[in-house]
Amino acid sequence: MKEITISLAVRIRLTQTDVHCLEAELLAQRTELFQAALRQVVAEVEATVLPGARCPECGGGLVGNGRVRLVLETLLGRLEYARQRCRCPRCQVDVYPLDDALGLLPGTGSTPGV
Repeated sequence: MKEITISLAVRIRLTQTDVHCLEAELLAQRTELFQAALRQVVAEVEATVLPGARCPECGGGLVGNGRVRLVLETLLGRLEYARQRCRCPRCQVDVYPLDDALGLLPGTGSTPGV
């Protein structure tokens, strides 16, 4: 898979400039920053796997069938993402290519580390 580069902006209010306050501010922002990065990576992974996704039943091509919310519990925190649902026109099977790419089992919402 290709390399993904993510740039994140961190804004720190300098109400106090001692190390303790700076460290506390960065720790407070950490979860939000990691989740923003994870959301970007998940979107990239989905964009990469969608074009080659095939029906698991017949191997046929899939068509988009709306987006469905995925709630994923990760070591970085809770991620909510609207993933693409695809349908096989022949078999009428719904497939979530992102779930397979992330290694999720059907009906689960957590990563192996959790």
